[in-house]
Amino acid sequence: MYCGTGTIGLSLASGCREVHGFDVSSSAVADARRNAERNGIANAHFHEGDLEKMAARLAADVPRPDVIITDPARAGMSPAVIAFIRASGARRLVYVSCDVTTQMRDLSDLAAP
Repeated sequence: MYCGTGTIGLSLASGCREVHGFDVSSSAVADARRNAERNGIANAHFHEGDLEKMAARLAADVPRPDVIITDPARAGMSPAVIAFIRASGARRLVYVSCDVTTQMRDLSDLAAP
């Protein structure tokens, strides 16, 4: 989630059945697709769109994830994205952050009963 140019997902793709990356930036998604092609990585799929708006339909459009890696902007994740992650059934979450305050807020929301 918030994949940018695909660096994290592409670096892990050889150990995964499938990688799905999502980002709001059309140029970043285009770069991620080019990076996958240039590196011969066929199991990586990149999707353009606003995750907050896409979150409700992700469960139907993407297979249940084993692992979710999220690298949101400084503002952190929206409640819709947090709700998707909580309902996803993923066994593991890797949260990369450049802002510890929003990371702590999001992790608290993710762990709430």
